[in-house]
Amino acid sequence: MYRKTLIISPCCATKLYRCKDELSPKDFLSNKILEERTREFLLRHPNMHCRAIEMYTGQIYGKKEKPKSFRKCIKIIEENNMNVDYRIFSAGYGIISHDKDIVPYDVTFANKNGSNLNFEKVKRECGVRTKREWGDIRNARKDFESLIKEYDLVILLLSIDYMEGIGMDYEKYTLKKDGRMIVFTNDNEKNIEGISFIRLDNKRYGGHNTTVRADMLLGILETAIKENPNDPIEYIYNNYRDYDLLNKTIISF
Repeated sequence: MYRKTLIISPCCATKLYRCKDELSPKDFLSNKILEERTREFLLRHPNMHCRAIEMYTGQIYGKKEKPKSFRKCIKIIEENNMNVDYRIFSAGYGIISHDKDIVPYDVTFANKNGSNLNFEKVKRECGVRTKREWGDIRNARKDFESLIKEYDLVILLLSIDYMEGIGMDYEKYTLKKDGRMIVFTNDNEKNIEGISFIRLDNKRYGGHNTTVRADMLLGILETAIKENPNDPIEYIYNNYRDYDLLNKTIISF
């Protein structure tokens, strides 16, 4: 059985293109405004746009010629013909496909002390109070809930900041029948049917570290290919269900 799988990763601050007049939080207040601002931006910078997966070059992505952990995951998945779809949770665009054409922007869910790239900027420009409120403006929770019903296995590489953008009330998530979800978290989550929580070490990693999530997924994929080369996703689906087994496996990475 080739289970349909979805991996959702976050956006990042380091992008292929950056400029002083890139899109800001207020440009994302509605799709109509976004379309207008994008059109204006492309008149000024006609070549400064690309596919979403090419735009992000930091943290877990890197560039094609020097890939980091998540690009390595994608390469392994493609080489082994796994039935996997991808989405990126962009703090500006919402939940988008890798192929969506986007322009540079300076919106983030992260709280980075001493950085201009900070969620406080979203609060100031757009008058929102919480990350969930901003996520709702970008239709993130609705799109997320619709997506996860379509897949047998959903893997989230989102940090706490981005999880807050869709809401961390896991018990309210509605998965596909017999569907499963893997969440990398540093919270002491409850046991919830269908969701496997891979708990991170707070002192070593912290809840905001996206890189370690992608590193762990890379290790999981490599193990799955070794154990079941004919259907690695089936191995992940069946073996990353139980917390004790999961914890033992993660420690070995």
